Amino acid sequence: MDRILSLNIRLVNKLLQDNVISSTELINACLERARNIKKYNPFITITDNVAIKQADASTDRYNKKKTLSELDGLPIAIKDNFCTENIKTTCASKMLENFIPKYNATPYAKLKNAGAILIGKTNLDQFAMGSGTVDSIYGPTKNIWGYSDDNDFFITGGSSGGSAIAVATGTCYALPPANKMTIKGLKIGIPIEYHCEHLSPDVLDVWDDVANVLEESGAIIKEVDTY
Repeated sequence: MDRILSLNIRLVNKLLQDNVISSTELINACLERARNIKKYNPFITITDNVAIKQADASTDRYNKKKTLSELDGLPIAIKDNFCTENIKTTCASKMLENFIPKYNATPYAKLKNAGAILIGKTNLDQFAMGSGTVDSIYGPTKNIWGYSDDNDFFITGGSSGGSAIAVATGTCYALPPANKMTIKGLKIGIPIEYHCEHLSPDVLDVWDDVANVLEESGAIIKEVDTY
């Protein structure tokens, strides 16, 4: 099963279609791994009961040849600033520590409707306002490629460090490689407020270079006012 957790989405879907593995077996393996990597602190909440229930339903769909999509039965983790119905959504903040929404955010709703299995909510900088995943009230997420112990580790970057480590450890799957995707027509807003008075020229040059790369790939770059 360890080898399967390192495969890509398309190959794992083929194994599920051919009944080499079941969704239930796959999700149980992912949940076990999620528990085994707690020292890196990628998850705020592990949704064991939800995942097992969803996995059993997916296994039944595969047995009946009535799967919902290529994502059916595949494990996903959702950053904890996306609402998940009846599942705690904290934004890694004290303010929302006990918030339980009554609805699903659109990205998760679409994944759920496609049969993807939620195994947990991942750690982040509070309200996604950061670049290291270090100021969560649940503590920092540690980088698997630079970890000696809880007092000697590299950070993961952020604000999606928990999600990065969930994927890097093979606990869940990510989207296809960038070279298999397109951003043509994607609208990307760059806040005017980022261009503050004391912004380093070097930082501005890097942002402009990245914006040009995105624009050349077909994205639509727009300045936006966040106030």
